[in-house]
Amino acid sequence: MTATDFDTLFAYSDNCREQVQAELSRHETLFAEPFVTTSPYDSIRKLLAHCIGAEERLMLVRLQNVAVPVSYESRSAETIVELFTDWDAIRAQTNAYRATLTDSDYARVFTIAFAAPHAGTTLSVADVSFTFSITKTTTGDK
Repeated sequence: MTATDFDTLFAYSDNCREQVQAELSRHETLFAEPFVTTSPYDSIRKLLAHCIGAEERLMLVRLQNVAVPVSYESRSAETIVELFTDWDAIRAQTNAYRATLTDSDYARVFTIAFAAPHAGTTLSVADVSFTFSITKTTTGDK
């Protein structure tokens, strides 16, 4: 993937976030309404907080080696507006980080070696592509 590919990916993700926020604003009672799941993220609010936290952890912990003392899920906002304001701030950090990337950053690859029963199997993935693909999955494909 190239910087242009990521620009397209994040434009799509930002559009999805705007649409989700607008839809939730029209149906505010659904935001905190619990639903049945095996996950601890049993409401739209908690699920979005988890998506926001995932992006924050990817940007700060994974890519920049900055500790996050308290997970976003534990300190997330309670209202739609506040939650999306927080997400906008985290996305601004993501965009600031993306602006520092060079072509060589997009070429960086990491390899994972699997343990038994798949010993001998490896997976090589472009680091930035893998990381931002996770971000896309948590924001754009819901």
